[in-house]
Parts: sequence; structure tokens; C-alpha cells
Amino acid sequence: MHIYQTTAADRPEIEQLLDTAFGLDRHNRTAYRLRDGSTPVEQLCFVARREEGGCNAHLCASIEFWPIEVACPNTGESLPALLLGPIAVAEECRGLGLGGQLIRLGLETAEKLGHHLVILVGDPEYYSRFGFSNAGTGAWTMPGPFEQRRLMAHVSDPALSLPAEADVRKASCVHPRAAAQG
Repeated sequence: MHIYQTTAADRPEIEQLLDTAFGLDRHNRTAYRLRDGSTPVEQLCFVARREEGGCNAHLCASIEFWPIEVACPNTGESLPALLLGPIAVAEECRGLGLGGQLIRLGLETAEKLGHHLVILVGDPEYYSRFGFSNAGTGAWTMPGPFEQRRLMAHVSDPALSLPAEADVRKASCVHPRAAAQG
């Protein structure tokens, strides 16, 4: 198994994997509203492939991170953040630890690039092992329906404190770090 940075040539296979994993109606989910009109952070998009004889490498998994912000209604300030997802593993490749490898690689790379707040909507039972928690997100909102317990945050900078109340939303502008990266 090999992990590569995602390329444009990977898109059709990734879309097929995501349709299979999440269904054709996946674009109606709240997390997709946060992604509409933006592009993922290129350096934080990865695919895992099983090599099967040269150029016939089979796509086993993918992960993406998107620029968003956490807006504090009480102060009017916002924190730059990333939205992890979607992450998907092909059914025949599950149980190999690929999801965990991609999450760890993504979080480590994000921190190296200066991104210290990552948000996701997912199962606490799975994502807590990677340092995600819903302890500080209980009074946060998003642009659409979601299960409050599934809104989780990962903070890699101990000096960063999460606001008690916040609106998770699309990034209103390009994050300075994202612009500097290309």
C-alpha cells in the first residue's frame, strides 16, 4: 500500500469511492455546504493505492481537508480552521488501518503547515483516538442539520482556546497560510 498526494487524475476514482461509501445524496449533507465554492487544501489531500502491476494501482482510500472558519458571535472574530473530510476507505480495503494512517498524516501535515484547528462531523467513538473531542463544541452551530455530539474539534496548539459559542462556516476569505502555500 502506498500513500500519495492527490492529483487531478485521481478525482474520478475518488468521486466513485465517495458515492459508494456515502451514497449519491452525500452532497445534501451539512458538511458539503461548508465545502461549496471552495477547494480543498492541496497539500492535505491524499490517496492510498494498492499497487497491482504498474499503472493499474487500485484506489483504496482518500482524505481531504478544506478551509473553513469558526466565527465567535460574541466578539465578531473568527478562527481559521480546517474541515476534515470526506475520508473514505473502499470496502475491500477496510480493516487495514488506512483510515487511521491518512488521518494521522493529514493532521501532522496540517500542523506543519500552521493549521492548528481541525473540525469534523463524525463518530466520536472512532475519531477520539486521534485527539478529536466534542467537549468544547456543544454550543456551536453549522449551516444545516447535524448531530451535536458528532461535531468535533482537534486542537494542536495548547495556546489556542476554543470559544464556548461559535458558528462553523465557510471561510470568508482565503486563509493567509493557504494563500502563501500556493
